[in-house]
Amino acid sequence: MTAKARWPLIMKKPFYVKTALIMYFVSLAISFVVSIYNYWIIEPNPSFFIVLLSWVSFFGFALFLGFKMGSKKNWARILYTVFSIFSLATYLFVDMESQIVSEIERVFLFLNNFVLVATLILLYMPSSNNWFKSD
Repeated sequence: MTAKARWPLIMKKPFYVKTALIMYFVSLAISFVVSIYNYWIIEPNPSFFIVLLSWVSFFGFALFLGFKMGSKKNWARILYTVFSIFSLATYLFVDMESQIVSEIERVFLFLNNFVLVATLILLYMPSSNNWFKSD
């Protein structure tokens, strides 16, 4: 499918889906920057190859999931919801204080989880539901 043929599909996305996807990708970019920051401040630094492999696999999958949600794949939205619930449960019920190195990390973790909840709400608004379930 050419870019010109896909353009109408992009334009038909509901406002809530567009906003949720923007929030998702911005949150992902911030998470990547924070993970780089964390790598440099941890002493001793773990193996760069192992860290790079985990970054590529995690962020690659997250990008894939985001693009699939943007392509109207309901399974991607459901999978994102499942991962988000696990992430929120970890944030709320696991003692992260011993692992948090800096105040910046604490702020980004809170903001990331706040954006995660907002993204989930937007992805399940009625117009978003109709868009994902149509086809």
